[in-house]
Amino acid sequence: MVFSDREKAEQPHFLFVKHGIAIFDAAGLNRANDVMSTVQFNRELRLLDLPDARWSRYRGAGGMAYPHSITVPEQAALGRRKPNKIASFSHWPAGKRRPGASSIKVYRRGDFEAALRRHEAAQERAGPRLHLVKPTTD
Repeated sequence: MVFSDREKAEQPHFLFVKHGIAIFDAAGLNRANDVMSTVQFNRELRLLDLPDARWSRYRGAGGMAYPHSITVPEQAALGRRKPNKIASFSHWPAGKRRPGASSIKVYRRGDFEAALRRHEAAQERAGPRLHLVKPTTD
């Protein structure tokens, strides 16, 4: 069990989902259709104060890059990665469209919740990862 938790913690695409839900919770965005701008999400991700949140010293998906703050394109890549399937989409401000107004890219809370369910289902399907050692005859 300890190794499973440690292995899961080392997967940045799982942490991205877990921390994303924490960010939505902290912002009071509790409904599945609530949205947050990708830029604001990135800012909150880098400032997140959790023991396993090291997004201001991100080392890339493989963990071998030079430590740096995670960028919006890097977080988008983590979101798209299987089994997350989280993608940003264009969101227009409420009301009538005005000349010069533009849309912004946002994440939807419901996408993070669905990704968490997919992670949990994948872990249940995988079951425990025990390696049996076959006895040898001498």
